[in-house]
Amino acid sequence: MKLLLDQNISYRLVNKLQNEFPNSKHVNQVNLINSLDIEILRFAHKNEYVLVTHDEDFYELILNQPANPKIVWLRCGNLPTNRILELLLSHKRDIEVMQDDAHVWCLEIK
Repeated sequence: MKLLLDQNISYRLVNKLQNEFPNSKHVNQVNLINSLDIEILRFAHKNEYVLVTHDEDFYELILNQPANPKIVWLRCGNLPTNRILELLLSHKRDIEVMQDDAHVWCLEIK
């Protein structure tokens, strides 16, 4: 399982996530920095990423799209990078379950 980190999340997390989430990327590594949200969604879906974001707009967009990636929506406010790392690692099993469940498309972490 690989994660795609939105631009509102530090790119520094990518290297720290590689053991638990191999092949994860930041949007700037795949030339999507400052792209439209819909472009990021399409890229994540096509390339089988789980999108990690703070942005509520992605939640709203996936309600109206026929094919979507799975999304981890961080609703915890702006936290230090190490705290976001801890949250993602502590919810690894939840992310795996979400990815395997066709009926669940968004995991909210508060």
